[in-house]
Amino acid sequence: MSEEFPQKISELSPLDSGSAGEWIASIDLVPLIGHCCTVPDGKTIEQVYEEFQHHEHEFMAVVDDGWKALGICSREEVGMLLGLRFGWELYARAKIGDHLSAHATLVTVGEPVTSVLERALSRGDQFFFDDVVLVDPGGVCRGLIPMKTLIQLQHRFLSDTITWLDRQRREIETRQRRMEEDLELAGRLQQTMFRHQSYPFQDDGADGPTPCRLYFHYRPTSQVGGDFLQTLTLPGGQVGVLLCDVMGHGVRSALVTAMVRAMAETHIRSAGDPGEFLTLLNRDLSVILGQSDGQLFVTALFLLIDVGGEVHHAVAGHHDPLHLRKQEGDIRPLAAAPGTDGPPLGVIADFAYGTTVSPLASNDLILLYTDGVFEVFSPEGEEFGQDRLRAALYELRELAIPDLFDGIMARLSHFSGTAVFPDDICMIGIEAK
Repeated sequence: MSEEFPQKISELSPLDSGSAGEWIASIDLVPLIGHCCTVPDGKTIEQVYEEFQHHEHEFMAVVDDGWKALGICSREEVGMLLGLRFGWELYARAKIGDHLSAHATLVTVGEPVTSVLERALSRGDQFFFDDVVLVDPGGVCRGLIPMKTLIQLQHRFLSDTITWLDRQRREIETRQRRMEEDLELAGRLQQTMFRHQSYPFQDDGADGPTPCRLYFHYRPTSQVGGDFLQTLTLPGGQVGVLLCDVMGHGVRSALVTAMVRAMAETHIRSAGDPGEFLTLLNRDLSVILGQSDGQLFVTALFLLIDVGGEVHHAVAGHHDPLHLRKQEGDIRPLAAAPGTDGPPLGVIADFAYGTTVSPLASNDLILLYTDGVFEVFSPEGEEFGQDRLRAALYELRELAIPDLFDGIMARLSHFSGTAVFPDDICMIGIEAK
């Protein structure tokens, strides 16, 4: 029996949207049938040979009386059997059911096209171009799918996959470019906010003398970072300086710094007591960070400098600032009094921080910094460390603060052999008047 089912791969529904995988998964096997040439298994090889003369197909499905597919026979194999010496005598009257082509591939209607392709394309060279027999769930032959059709389908699938991937690549590049532009803008805004925080305290303002001059150096590892500076002007000429370091860096850390900034403005009336100020920040921040996925925390240091020559400060998991005493010519940590410091913000919601009061003489320098300054490593894996930072500060003590910052950065680059550092770097220089 011979029945034609012409089908061109180009006639299949085009890939308008979605992935190529979704497209190929939607393909029905029945339209892929190329012909329905079948022979009963009881026919002789001579009869099958004659049947092949009536069409151009290279394969026919062999079926039983109930039209259940048993396998396939090929024009080439039938011809070879009869072409052997004494072939007609030996095989002409033999039943075709006893001489089926080995390794016939039978697939079922509803089977995923990807599975059919995998089975057909993994066949050995000898049987690679054999037609695939399509049967219904009961095993009844529905037709034969030419291998040429499956190869064309595979080519179409690969071609459409490449097209889809290229479209996805362009879309990703567009989103990436927009995100980088947004991050670049956010980084410029972050740098602007740093400068805005320091400018009012580099010279006396219209409201009268300030107790200090303040300078900063900030270098994030990405467009936006997790280091954060905020200055607060309080009644009585006091100046508050809040330095925070959010765990990690990048967009997530930058978002947390924005939250801390808003909270600091909310609790500005409590900034006259640094310990109470950090306690309130910690309480509010713990509520928000406790609802986020993954652990987040913020180390913080808040200093309050007044015109009376004192510095009040509180510490939340941050390292001590360095205090350069110009008159004495020495450098020492501005350490918190025992029992006044505590864990980073966001770790223990009800923790109460204390305040430490220290004397501050005219021209003294207090250096605040985040851990990115000293957690820089040499090619051999040695850490720059706080001792080297203290030594660098002492060697550069006579320089203006901006030049002092440049000197420290030069030492970090020389020590590490690179100008690219693994963490955000932030330094705040506070010079008492």
